[in-house]
Amino acid sequence: AYLHGKSIRERVLALINIAHPKFRNDLIQFAKQQKYLAEDQIEMAWEQVRYPEELERYETLRDGTQIFFRPVKPTDEPALADMLYSLSSESVRSRYFTGTARFPHKDVQRLANIDYQSDLAIVGVVPGPGDEEVVAIAQYFLDPKTQEAEVVDYLVQIARRRGVRRFFAKVLPTNKAMLAVFHNSGLKIRTEFDGEAYSIAFDLAPA
Repeated sequence: AYLHGKSIRERVLALINIAHPKFRNDLIQFAKQQKYLAEDQIEMAWEQVRYPEELERYETLRDGTQIFFRPVKPTDEPALADMLYSLSSESVRSRYFTGTARFPHKDVQRLANIDYQSDLAIVGVVPGPGDEEVVAIAQYFLDPKTQEAEVVDYLVQIARRRGVRRFFAKVLPTNKAMLAVFHNSGLKIRTEFDGEAYSIAFDLAPA
């Protein structure tokens, strides 16, 4: 674990993240008792959680910038918070349907602590001062009853491999860029407008 320049809390999380899964909740509880971690730090069934290394890949942008895409990790929480607070007010409203740019710890840690099955988030990272900087995040949340996923960004390839049947999204009419992504995706989409936002659904089964 890379610990240089990190806070005590970040160092504790980094070390817990590389411990054997069956010991992680015990370590989290001990760290809470010692006040190294907040009382609301998420605990999970870590022995059932497997980090999917096969989803890691590098992509090069048109300007030559290389971005490393990988599943989110619990240790990404500070970098995620930095990215979220760097968004413009327009981006916050388009993405989260609110004009208030507040991202409490309890909400950000839910983004970083997932089971990689019913919830999946991919982050794009580049080298930052002393560590990685998160520059993008894409997520889906799977409804186990319907095998439908609520899509926050574009994860079609991964979702198909994992058996997700359908994507569903809510998009504000002012978010022209995201609407264009869906309409130019090559997928057959269904759109309904409720007077406030568009509901967009599309099947993921190969044509």
